[in-house]
Amino acid sequence: MKKLALLSSLLLVSIVLYSQDKKLTGTDSINTIFSCPIENMPQFPGGNTALMKFVKDNLTWPAIHNESSIEGRVVVKFVVRETGELSDIEVVRSLEKYLDEEAIRIVKLMPKWIPGERNGKKIPCPYTLPVLFKMAH
Repeated sequence: MKKLALLSSLLLVSIVLYSQDKKLTGTDSINTIFSCPIENMPQFPGGNTALMKFVKDNLTWPAIHNESSIEGRVVVKFVVRETGELSDIEVVRSLEKYLDEEAIRIVKLMPKWIPGERNGKKIPCPYTLPVLFKMAH
């Protein structure tokens, strides 16, 4: 009977220990955020300055909002493929239907990106881009 009680206790303790969450190290938490461990993040040709210029130069206010005061940020998420092409484009933070559509249109206009790399190999990697809509006063 004592052996059965001891065996049951050990089994219970091992199940409890096994079900504990793994502690994340600094590297693990970064990999979890990006969902893929990467050495080089995907990059717009010319870097972030060129990306912001591209967005600014190509952004047009939808005609329906020419007189409105809607301002804010639409956040678009997409995947930079191994070829540099963008796929799986979606709005993850919406502002308004027409502004969301404009943000997606801008992303679809973009040239091929420099893909992310892991271990010297090009990999698909998610990227999140905020698009700011603000009227010039």
